[in-house]
Amino acid sequence: MGQLVAGKWIGGTQKQIGSGGWEPRQEGFRGMVRAGGDSPNPAEANRYLLVECPGCPLAQRVSMLHRFKGLQKVVPTVSVLPEMGENGREFSRVDVHNPEPLTGYFYLYEAYAVSDPSYTGRASTPVLFDLKTRRILSNNTRDIFDMFNSAFDAFTDVREDFLPASQRGEITKLIDEIYIKITSAVYKCGFGRSQAVYDENLAILERGLDQFESQLADSRWLLGDSPTEADFMLYTSLARFDAIYIPLFRTVTRRIEEMPALTAFVRRVHQLRGVAETFDLRSCMEHYFRSHLHINPTGVVPAAPHLSWL
Repeated sequence: MGQLVAGKWIGGTQKQIGSGGWEPRQEGFRGMVRAGGDSPNPAEANRYLLVECPGCPLAQRVSMLHRFKGLQKVVPTVSVLPEMGENGREFSRVDVHNPEPLTGYFYLYEAYAVSDPSYTGRASTPVLFDLKTRRILSNNTRDIFDMFNSAFDAFTDVREDFLPASQRGEITKLIDEIYIKITSAVYKCGFGRSQAVYDENLAILERGLDQFESQLADSRWLLGDSPTEADFMLYTSLARFDAIYIPLFRTVTRRIEEMPALTAFVRRVHQLRGVAETFDLRSCMEHYFRSHLHINPTGVVPAAPHLSWL
């Protein structure tokens, strides 16, 4: 995939993502949109642009909330292509000979380099791009989710709160737990460069899956009677598990389809308003199997398994 080093793009052949093992992403753009005219980044219709990525679970989390809240005409979206190539994430364009018209770029890394000429790190998604300043406002998943949760409420009639003030501490704690036990454990299995690393993280993952299977056997949602950001996060990992993580990352000892509570949970989240349109299994599989060539050097994308919830 490659990355930026001091604002200069180093192509994928020189810096394959994950080739040295698991590498946590950088989320250094932390601008926040706030309701009210006194904010330096006020909530305004059609000022901000959401950059999405088919396949990326972090990008899908904020896309799910974006659709649920009905923000399509308030915060427009553009997408990068599923496959990451020599130049990283390339914008999807009708005219391949010209840049994506809203951002003015061919590749996402160009927006990163202009927004911070000294930036070092991957050009990751999701991104909230400020069309007024022509700069990236945020590439922090949790911050963008927070903004979509309430900052644009003046522009939508959908008022569900996925980050209630009384539960924010619990939600953060649970998100950290999901990250350790599911999200990063899966990637560490796939990107690990030793048997010991793989074995250690597979054991963490197995315990995590068993824990959430047991927890959701007695509850529709992870925290109380309503879904929160934590439910969105867990869904994005589980939705990819059987079709992608098992064959690509070798997490072969558990199938979500064999865990009834987790399968029912994935189906429940998938049926929330707008969620299904943010998930394309084929694009997800292309994103993983054709981008991580240090794991899958042929780039062959396998046939998708049957998923009862899809």
